[in-house]
Parts: sequence; C-alpha cells; structure tokens
Amino acid sequence: MIPMTLFLVSLALVVYTYLGYPLILKLLGKPRKPRLARTSTEPLSVSVIIAAYNEEEAVQSRIANILASDYPSEKIEVLIASDGSTDRTVERAQAVNDPRVRALDFRENRGRATVHNDAAAAAQNEILIFSDAESRFTRDFLRNITAPFADPEVGCTTGELFFLNRESTSLGRSRGFYWTFEYLLRQYSSDAGMLAVASGACMAVRRELYRPLPSPTDDVDFITPIDVVTQGKRVVHCGNAVVEEFMFVQPRAEFRSRVRMTSRNWIGTWRRLRECPLRKYAWLWWCLVSHKFLRWLTPFFLMGVLLGSVLGWENVLLRSACLIQVALYAWALVGLYFPAITPGSLGAPTGFCVANAGFAVGVLSALLGRARAAYSRRDEQT
Repeated sequence: MIPMTLFLVSLALVVYTYLGYPLILKLLGKPRKPRLARTSTEPLSVSVIIAAYNEEEAVQSRIANILASDYPSEKIEVLIASDGSTDRTVERAQAVNDPRVRALDFRENRGRATVHNDAAAAAQNEILIFSDAESRFTRDFLRNITAPFADPEVGCTTGELFFLNRESTSLGRSRGFYWTFEYLLRQYSSDAGMLAVASGACMAVRRELYRPLPSPTDDVDFITPIDVVTQGKRVVHCGNAVVEEFMFVQPRAEFRSRVRMTSRNWIGTWRRLRECPLRKYAWLWWCLVSHKFLRWLTPFFLMGVLLGSVLGWENVLLRSACLIQVALYAWALVGLYFPAITPGSLGAPTGFCVANAGFAVGVLSALLGRARAAYSRRDEQT
C-alpha cells in the first residue's frame, strides 16, 4: 500500500505540474482588450539598462543594436552599468559618441541586484527595460515590449528569448523545449491576468513601479513582477517582443545555470511571497507555487515515483513503471556521454535530467542559504 501511494502521489504531482496546471490556466484565460489611455498613441520614453561585467568585446555592438531599433531615437536612453568590470567595458561604452548613452562605472563587483537598483535610480525615462550585454534586440523589440503600456493597468511586460543555435546539440534543443513550455505557461497566465514572472533579458517596467531589490541575490525577473502585482498592476507576456541570444550549451554549463537560477529564485521568490497575505493574494500563491516551486521540486517527485515503483516491485504495474524509468534514465546517460547517438528530440531525456539535477541541487543550496550574488554570464558558457 505504501509503495503504491508514494508512486501515485509523486506521479500526480508531476502530471499536475506539467499538464494539469497549464490546462487550468488555459481554461481560465482569454486575451484581454487593453484599456487605452488618452496618450496611448505617443511612444513612451525608455531607459535600457545593461548590467555588465567584463563585456568589453560585446558592449559597443550591444549599444549599436539598441540604437538601431525602429523606435523614436529621442525616446531612447541606454545605461551601461558596469558591475566592477576589470577590463575596458566602461572605456568602450564611454567611447560611443552619442548623448543617449551613459556609462555608470561601479568599481566594486556587487552583483546584478545592487547594480540594477543604482541604474534604475539614475534612469531618466518613463519605462525601464532590462537586458543583457550579449543579448540582441530585434528591430521592433522596443515597440512591441512597450505597446501594452497603452493600458494604464499594465505595469510590467516580458518578452521571449530566441536561442539562435538551440538546434546545434541535443541538450541545446532540449533547452529550447524547456523555454517553449515556459512561454506557453506565461502566455496562458497572461491571458488569465495571473502572470507574475518575467525574463531578465527582455522585460520592461514602469519606472514609478520599480522597487529596489532588497537582497544581493535577488533579480528583477522574479522580484519586480511580484512588486508590480502587489501595487495593483498587471504583468503581460509579449510573444512578439523577441530578444536573440547565442547559447553554447554544454551539460556542465546547463547544470550550473539551473543551480544558480533555482537557488537565487527560490530564496527571493519565497521571501517576497511571504510578504503577500494569502487571503488577499491567493491566486498569486497558487500561480507561483504551481509555476515555480513545483517545477523546481520535480526531481524529488521523480525520486518518489522511482522509489515507489522499486519498493512495489511485486506489483505488475509498479514493476513495469520501474523498467520504463530505468530505460529512460539509461538513455539520458547515453545522451550525456555520447551526444552524437541522441540527436535532436532523442536527446530530450538528457536535457530534462540535466535540468532537474540542477533544480535539485539549486533547491538544496537555497535551503542551506547558499546563493551567489555576483556572477558573470560567461559562467554559464563554460
């Protein structure tokens, strides 16, 4: 009885996380017609904030990419906020001869949260747009990411990352599957008026709604949307606001990325969520627990599924389930060590297992209070 109960409960949690929750959101949601303000036809002024650490090779081309947007040039401000860079990042940003570009030279490497707080305080325009030095805006990104702000009820918007080389390896393609599922959830949540997450490389927020991030391990993508919601405004997903990135995914890099993201996100989201009264924000609790925490806990649910099937080996159903799991995990190991054998979608089990291994270590790191504040995006590329 105990093995079967453990198996069924753990499996039910996995099924709810990946099938049940999206289905409920889909049933609840419907695209909303924006309430246009009187000045909705006037483009809003934007301050694009790039927190950069040792990005001398990318900073000038990144600035050029932003300024090449099909957005009114007089409405754009670019802030390159150096997080204690030890190379020529600041010098190269300052060398751009354009009054719309400012380089903020912070000498100490303090982490993105503190840099974002200082850069947001220095920004002069109506909308803050956060992105990364190695990302690239499509020409219509600024126009599309700001369009929903014509509705005064919208306080934050988030776009989509497109990995230009995600098909190059089986693990890279699996990461593409992960983001496809993530953006599906975000669109359903947005349609239901229940979105409270964003992507730090492609998000925008009204400057007056930005609240300083309280901890060095926090980030705008998981703290700022909650702050916007608790101020009575909505977060909107913009599927047509695309940011391009080259992602050279290797198993070690993917694992480290998931560990870092999960540990920081768990700590920050849980701290912020506890400040939201459950009676008033029941939907916010439900969405964040279902969207984030249950996904991060999936490796432990999978352990429960496997353990229950092993302990109940005498049961035909559990024995069959155990053999299927062992086969899938064995295939994931083959894909990890012999990626050429598992091209394309055949590598999905490898990517799924690597991501969930990162989730598991990230959760344990968060529970032990070990989350790194300062980091470089290149950490994820090695």
